[in-house]
Amino acid sequence: RAAVLDMVYGGSPEILADTRIEVLNGTGIPGLARRTAERLERLGFQVVRVGTADVTEHTVIIDRAGRAQVTRVLADLLGNPRIAHDSAPTDVEITVLLARDYAAVLPGRVPIWPVLASLSQVPTAGR
Repeated sequence: RAAVLDMVYGGSPEILADTRIEVLNGTGIPGLARRTAERLERLGFQVVRVGTADVTEHTVIIDRAGRAQVTRVLADLLGNPRIAHDSAPTDVEITVLLARDYAAVLPGRVPIWPVLASLSQVPTAGR
């Protein structure tokens, strides 16, 4: 698992667990951010906050701390949404803003692609 992450993304499972991520729901579908966050946590990501945002059309991942490797992994898992950068001070390093386009990917299911399904058994560091 670690070899796959290193070979494909140039990172380690520890970098996933050491990056503080928030998942915001801009889909209008109650609970979708929470379900997505739970799936991301099972894959080894550190989700520190789940919240609600205004409904929006396009999913975006905001890299707030230069975490390009983690951002790339998230983008692949979430259907390759747009990636933005914002250096404004905050307590999270990456924000995932789920939007209507994300909700439409797999109706009735939490749409996370199985790109790194083998990572589901990776232990998380410091949790």
